[in-house]
Amino acid sequence: MSLNINKIHKRFAAAVIPVLFLLSCGEQTEEQGVLSSTGVVRMYGMPSIGVGRIVVETEADPMPQVICIDPGHGFDDGGCSSEYLNGLNEDDINLSISLMLDEELRALGYQTVLTHDGKTFPITSAYDNNNKFKPEERTAYANSIDIDYYVSIHCNSHTDSSASGIRIYYYDGEIKKEHTSGAIADSIHSGLLQTLEAGTKSETIEMTSGAYHVIRTTTAPASLIEVGFVTNESDAAKMIDEAWQRTFAEGVAAGIDRFYRAEQN
Repeated sequence: MSLNINKIHKRFAAAVIPVLFLLSCGEQTEEQGVLSSTGVVRMYGMPSIGVGRIVVETEADPMPQVICIDPGHGFDDGGCSSEYLNGLNEDDINLSISLMLDEELRALGYQTVLTHDGKTFPITSAYDNNNKFKPEERTAYANSIDIDYYVSIHCNSHTDSSASGIRIYYYDGEIKKEHTSGAIADSIHSGLLQTLEAGTKSETIEMTSGAYHVIRTTTAPASLIEVGFVTNESDAAKMIDEAWQRTFAEGVAAGIDRFYRAEQN
């Protein structure tokens, strides 16, 4: 699959103009730069937990796909929280895992775009001056660039503290340029189960009504991953652990990579 000149220009712009932001917590009642081995200086944000380390990019076969990673919440919207997060908010965890996922996918040879880096407030044509990003602002950005897959990272909450586990939501509506959201979500699910500890709870959920805006109105295949429940003590303890975050990011990247490499063969 080759990239034409317009596509290259769009993707270059997408890499240089990281932007946007997303919806409120998915409650279930509902700088440093490093010269990589490819000679490209890669920049990493410095959120409160789990990131900030410099990872040298490994050699990998270049993949033509561009993956858009959307860290949920941020800036004036911390998302959900609980007593189990040690003073952190959902947006800290979302951004931490998103930056790790960015590193993992790049190491596998993918081009990536972050909707925001947690530090620079993204200004878009739909910006309404409230220092928060609405779902429609995020999807407008994602639809304005040439991406192949959109993945939004979130944490869940519930009035019942026993609710736990990973939820991978997807929507394959008519506007999708390719109807592969479900297949990629299933691949991510498998990647997480193979990477995380035995007994991990994870499920893939197709949304047909009431689908989250960011997966319903993006034209690229998309998923929204709820990493776990901040209101569950066991889930929360994992989500604030840097090693677990890294393993989670590895599992998501492995699932995405498995799908696209199988598609190439």
